[in-house]
Amino acid sequence: MCALQYFFQFSDDRFKGLMQYAARRHNYSESILAIEHIKEDNFGDYTCRVANNLGTKQKTIYVSGRPGPPHLNASGTLLSWSVHSVDPVIEYQILYRFSNDDTWQQFKSIRANKEEQDGDIWSRSEDLIWLRPGLEYELQMKARNTLGWGSLARSYVTMKIPSLDNVTNDSKYLFQLMNNCKMSSALKNL
Repeated sequence: MCALQYFFQFSDDRFKGLMQYAARRHNYSESILAIEHIKEDNFGDYTCRVANNLGTKQKTIYVSGRPGPPHLNASGTLLSWSVHSVDPVIEYQILYRFSNDDTWQQFKSIRANKEEQDGDIWSRSEDLIWLRPGLEYELQMKARNTLGWGSLARSYVTMKIPSLDNVTNDSKYLFQLMNNCKMSSALKNL
């Protein structure tokens, strides 16, 4: 059986009130560090290092008050997401690129609403009817709270917009597309 070494070392007052938990099991050990009542000065890198006679492993995490990476879902032209954020989300930013491109383009920023909040989870959907028919897009996004922009979603979603030939029976899609064309035309005339 391997002897496992682990330790928590706190020499700073800002770590008072932390919970530490360690348990030795039959064939493994587990250790948990829980930071309660987190404050801004608790943000930063935390490294867990585990060593035994077979070697050493370590994992570093970054604790931040910024929004976490969004979880994305795409269905038709509807992009849905949820984001974990303790502080209220202020806005979301949707990014897109064509499937063969390397560079993300910013589409638009969307103001967050209090109604989107359920505890620490913020959820919303946006109909991306403005995307051009017949093309495939990769979509990405991030959220911002008072502490700054969070990270991008861990993975993007792909959305294939049907060509107009395939959607002529979908009157809602055509109506929205016509309205977008009218709006775009009106903006060009300004």
